[in-house]
Amino acid sequence: MLCIPKKDAEILRQAIKNGDFTLSGLSNMTEKEISTIFSSYTSEGMASFIGSKFKKAFDSNRKDSLIKLVNEIFDTKEKQDIAKKKIEKSTEINEALLNDLAAVREGYGLSDDQVSTLIEKTEKIKSLSNEKTDLGLPTKEYLEAYNDMERYVQSFTPTNNIRILTSLMGRTMMLFRPSSIIFNIEGNTINSITNFLEKKVGYGFKGGVNNDISNKFVKENLSDYLSTGYDFTRMNELAEGHKILTEDQIHSEGKGFVRKIIGKYSKKFLELTQGAPDVWFASRAFANTANIHSTVIARNEGLKGTDLKERAKEIMLDSFKMKPETKEGQEVRDLAQADASYATYTNQSRASAVSLGIRKLLNDIVPDLRLGDLNIPFAKTPANVISQGIQMSGGSSITAGYELFKFKEAWQEFGKGSPEAKNHLRKSVRALSKLGLGVIVASLVAMSVDDDDFIGSYPTTISEQELFKARNGIENSIRIGDKWVSVSYFGPFAPAILGRLYAKKYAKNGGFVSTAFQYVRGAGAGILEIPGIKQIYDTIKYLNDTTRQGKTTEEISVDAINGLVDFLRARTIPGIVSDVAKAGDDYERQTNKSAFSKAQATIPGLRQGLPVKTTVFGKKVETESGLSVFLFGSRVKTAEENSVINELIDLNNTGNIPSLSDIEKSSTRVKAFKTQVPISQYNKAISTFKSEFSNKVSTLIHTNEYRTKSDEEKSKMIEDIKNDTLSKILANFGYKKPKKNI
Repeated sequence: MLCIPKKDAEILRQAIKNGDFTLSGLSNMTEKEISTIFSSYTSEGMASFIGSKFKKAFDSNRKDSLIKLVNEIFDTKEKQDIAKKKIEKSTEINEALLNDLAAVREGYGLSDDQVSTLIEKTEKIKSLSNEKTDLGLPTKEYLEAYNDMERYVQSFTPTNNIRILTSLMGRTMMLFRPSSIIFNIEGNTINSITNFLEKKVGYGFKGGVNNDISNKFVKENLSDYLSTGYDFTRMNELAEGHKILTEDQIHSEGKGFVRKIIGKYSKKFLELTQGAPDVWFASRAFANTANIHSTVIARNEGLKGTDLKERAKEIMLDSFKMKPETKEGQEVRDLAQADASYATYTNQSRASAVSLGIRKLLNDIVPDLRLGDLNIPFAKTPANVISQGIQMSGGSSITAGYELFKFKEAWQEFGKGSPEAKNHLRKSVRALSKLGLGVIVASLVAMSVDDDDFIGSYPTTISEQELFKARNGIENSIRIGDKWVSVSYFGPFAPAILGRLYAKKYAKNGGFVSTAFQYVRGAGAGILEIPGIKQIYDTIKYLNDTTRQGKTTEEISVDAINGLVDFLRARTIPGIVSDVAKAGDDYERQTNKSAFSKAQATIPGLRQGLPVKTTVFGKKVETESGLSVFLFGSRVKTAEENSVINELIDLNNTGNIPSLSDIEKSSTRVKAFKTQVPISQYNKAISTFKSEFSNKVSTLIHTNEYRTKSDEEKSKMIEDIKNDTLSKILANFGYKKPKKNI
């Protein structure tokens, strides 16, 4: 209570009535400002006394209100406790305190203990900052200390558990299989070799003089990455943080099982299986370019022998620094970083920008669900594989032309032998060598592959789809020995190879226009595989699917639910579990549209409970060997070949493939038959039909009568056998024609 003399109280009350001041206005003033106002109405001593009491009363009420607010809007007890202590310790409620509380709510407000710990960690970093390795890089002790502080700071703002489960664990589950790791390494190997050959041509087949330093850098940089997550080949300051395939990652620091276990080990898995191979290849490319180009600069200075080696070493070591101290070191670092990114598909390109943009849009829909990360685990690498493929299949000619134009400009301004002119000429030569490599490799592959040993995109007609399945085919693959091998294993050469194979197979005697069209069709098909664009394309394709027409709302809803369950299953169960299930089974299994059926096919032991998948001819589809499943996944399959399949291929090549539709889906008689008999009898009838159809066609194609017919007549003979066989089998197994309603 404020004990104010009655006379003074009346004066103050009247002043409030007159509007001289307001209580709400006083509440935002300091004690001194309140006392100054009251001194106009009472003595200075009483004004000071009243000002002090007023301020304490206001602050007490405001503190109570602030504490109540903290309990309502601060999401963790830890933050609430820190905020309450700050309120209680404060002498007044001012803007500084409110800003501090806002920082706590966002996770940046620090307790005294946290500040002390940070100071301690910062001092440790400072004490190690001047120590360098022989290569001039920060020591591992310094990096570990910096990493320790970074993780500690991150723990102040724990990532939402849902975001960790979706962004980190979801991606890990999809990539948790040997075939994903091997495919990543194989792709980097091909691109690194290509990058190395380009440099050899661009630098006139001259190498560097400091190979020992180059090799030492590779080992040191990889070791630093494995220990601390920092990669010096593609970062210019430690504050850029930890990246995998040069993409930013959410952190998993903080308390709780999800963050400490699931987040930590998911991120470690991605760093080891995706990040570490990438860093090794990037280090090789970086060090190789730094070695060669530093030698080029030293040679241009007229140096030879020991002087050349020492000068090149000096420039090379400077280029290893995140902030080179000389223009020569910066020039070398820029080129080395570009090659490190390019050799590992982590460069900035239009394709990767599109993929990253689409993924961000998906992530922003519901930020914590990270729908973009779930649909597009890594955007840069696969997008750049396609981007480089487009360069190799023709795009490099544009780059080469541009660099030649810049070379001419630099020649006129600085002289033909100037470093600026030489750099543009070198880039033009590298672009042309890239195009040349693409042409040579694509031509060699196309010449060595028969038309029938190449399968392009998944066919659109039902008959061709059934033939595709009977051949045990893979989209965009070539036959090597008895195996279908996905062209994706050729990395950036794939578009050029597909372009040549499409032109060879589908533009026979079609002239230049037809050949060019088919080449662009094959090479350009990769654009639809760019992450993000592929998801949009698949969605549009699904919405336009004719099989959805006529479905009820309930049926469409069931399909959507099954699709969602299957989507979540693939991101919560490690991919290797599915591989184990398939490796332990002799046959592929038939799943229905139910997501639970698809899930069953991925679970060891339960998978065998599903029916065996068969071709249109009744052949059981066998799985690949366990080793093949683990190493190559579905990118390598054993080719199926027999006289019937070969005959159908010939008929298909002339546009006369007979109807091979799956009778269980296309025949109304079969659908009615299924409702009339027990399921065991139905399954036996279907199996008998496929077997007899296959045997009869096999016999037919070897007869003289068949051989003398035209392809169109041959196709009709096979269709007649199919229809006759189906009618006999249905009759033998008790099919009754449904009566028409009158």
